[in-house]
Amino acid sequence: MQMDAEGGSPAAQAALGIAYLHGLEVERDYAAALRWLAPAAERGAARAVFNLGLMHEKGLGVPVDLGQALQLYHRSAKDGEWFALIQLARMYRDGRGTPVDVQLALKWYEAAALESGRVAPCPELDEAIEYMRSHGSPA
Repeated sequence: MQMDAEGGSPAAQAALGIAYLHGLEVERDYAAALRWLAPAAERGAARAVFNLGLMHEKGLGVPVDLGQALQLYHRSAKDGEWFALIQLARMYRDGRGTPVDVQLALKWYEAAALESGRVAPCPELDEAIEYMRSHGSPA
């Protein structure tokens, strides 16, 4: 994977950056995560964009910047990253980086639920369905 990442493969760069970000088979290293995720994101890797959003939201190796996180999640969601839909819903639901907006939270949870066939059952999907039900939207 390292050789492919060094060769410029966005998928390999994203995978390596995610490994460093989460400490998957390598020691957690936020600087290395950023070094690999940034070029992958620039080349359109939605998963890399999403993970850069996480870094900005949580201040992992970069200053907390909720506005930047929100922007990255929007970009990642537009490019098909399912977990970005959940993060967008949470940010609008909780007013993180944006005013609380129940309707936008509902919109993003509904989008996640509509795409649920692409993901295995998980707590995030349960969260989306519960939010929809609690706000009168068919789940």
